[in-house]
Amino acid sequence: MIEKIAGRYMSGKESRIISSTLHLERNELVVCDEFAIEIQRASLNEVKISTRIGAVPRKLDFPDCSSFETDENKLIDRLIRSRGNSNSLIS
Repeated sequence: MIEKIAGRYMSGKESRIISSTLHLERNELVVCDEFAIEIQRASLNEVKISTRIGAVPRKLDFPDCSSFETDENKLIDRLIRSRGNSNSLIS
């Protein structure tokens, strides 16, 4: 099981950055704010995950143009491996 991944959420509609967490629930990625209120949910297959480049933060782009960014590269790698997804998920 993948634990919650700390990061920053951007809605794509405003410039505000929200401290948040990301976790996998069945086959969906769920983003919650600091009060554990769900602010985004999407199928794992619909989310583009940036390629890992050293210690550069990873970005996850959701279908509605919102995004989640995290420094937790190892946890993102585990998330990808745990679902058995091919590189087609990674942009």
